[in-house]
Amino acid sequence: MFSIIVTGTFLGFSAGLSPGPLMTIVIAKTLQHGTREGIKASFAPLITDAPIIVATLLFLKPVAHLDPIMGMLALGGAALLFYLGHENWTAPLPGQIQNVNAGSSIRQAALVNIFSPNPWLFWLTVGAPILHEEWAKHPAYPFLFLIFFYALLLGSKTVIACSLGIYGHFLKDKQRILVIRFLSCILFIYAFILLWKAWGLLF
Repeated sequence: MFSIIVTGTFLGFSAGLSPGPLMTIVIAKTLQHGTREGIKASFAPLITDAPIIVATLLFLKPVAHLDPIMGMLALGGAALLFYLGHENWTAPLPGQIQNVNAGSSIRQAALVNIFSPNPWLFWLTVGAPILHEEWAKHPAYPFLFLIFFYALLLGSKTVIACSLGIYGHFLKDKQRILVIRFLSCILFIYAFILLWKAWGLLF
């Protein structure tokens, strides 16, 4: 149980701080329309991720017993985590972002998130296999993973929106870079774990 809590915590925190379209919307809405709009945008995954998770689990169910396919998914998950880790490592501090229209922040963020490939790839190659594997251990474990994953995912984006709202148009706290690079290392570790799992399934 402890391991699934740690996994959900670190993956949620890493996903929350990862650069990408949703992070851009959160930063832009906060800088242009205030903290409240940034926080609203940060909660978009609560709307978009449920159908993504259901779709990936439905895809995964008929092939979960086929080791070569699960091995390829694990290999794809490792590649995705390596990519996200690299993106985190090289991400600069966010500056002011222009040309974002006013409007319903959560609606715009939800549209951005649902059409972004990152959530689909994450749940197909990383998230859904974790849920499937943990369900086999105990029915409560997938829910623990989701609770801690989304608590850290939404919480970290909310903290970023609040920080930007307090400190103005520039985030000057360079400790965030250190935190992001630490999380990059965590993503690299999980990527190596998936590579090891892929090796066992494919060879």
